[in-house]
Amino acid sequence: MFIPGHLHLASASEVDRQAFDIHLRYRVLEAEARPVAVHFDMEGRIDGQPFSESFELPRDAAVHFASRASRLARRHGLRLRQGPIVRQRREYDAMFDDLRRRLKLKSGEAIDLDRYLRGEAGAS
Repeated sequence: MFIPGHLHLASASEVDRQAFDIHLRYRVLEAEARPVAVHFDMEGRIDGQPFSESFELPRDAAVHFASRASRLARRHGLRLRQGPIVRQRREYDAMFDDLRRRLKLKSGEAIDLDRYLRGEAGAS
């Protein structure tokens, strides 16, 4: 389920599926003293085990949230071959579009390549 600012992914335990209930909330951070970024709070349960993580991505890397969120979910035990985003593609696309709208991102807009090469674009 997606509403602007909140993505909820859930799956009941089945023979070929792992149980998870994950909430990913986000908000745009704008301050004069720093560049625009997006703050993400991710919490929920994977196989009944609670977890909570937070992270920030700079404006030009924010639409890559799924990569960071998937890595964090795997760190807490998620074992899906394709990850939860593929199964809920419609919700992912809606969140992607919402972030692009909120950040006023345009296709083909330049990114800070130096930050990517230094590994500071939210890849960890």
